[in-house]
Amino acid sequence: MTILTIKQARATIKLVATAGKKLDERIHTVAVSGLYHFFNSGDLDILSDLVLAMPKSGRGNAFKNWVTKHAPVKWVDKARNNAGGWKKNGDIAEEWTSIVDTAQAEPFWLKEDTEAPVFNPKQYAANVRKKLEKEGVSMSDFIAELSGINVQAPAVVPVEVTH
Repeated sequence: MTILTIKQARATIKLVATAGKKLDERIHTVAVSGLYHFFNSGDLDILSDLVLAMPKSGRGNAFKNWVTKHAPVKWVDKARNNAGGWKKNGDIAEEWTSIVDTAQAEPFWLKEDTEAPVFNPKQYAANVRKKLEKEGVSMSDFIAELSGINVQAPAVVPVEVTH
């Protein structure tokens, strides 16, 4: 990885903004088309392939939530030879064309992002406590077990700086 100068970083940000907007538009066009084909013929390959093609930073979970809001489907990680894919999960509404129109007007990135909830340490601790109780493990035993773990810092990765 190369560290960019401030000037290079600013120029790259402009490129990312332009490319990102075009990518959002392309994803949305394919997504709405995929919904249409699902409702029209039951074909889920377009929607499945789109999820798998999205970049890691493409907010895949927000997209999956958007699809399940508009179509009676669910994501199955083991579908399509373990690559992952959509499976029908209910009946298709008779008036599905209005659903496609609504989906067209509401791109998935306009809704609140459910991928990155704010970390709540108290809720996390409550969830850990509940899980431990279910497993029959006391909190003091759990803490004692954690105390014996030797954690090492990750290796430092060298970075090239350009001027």
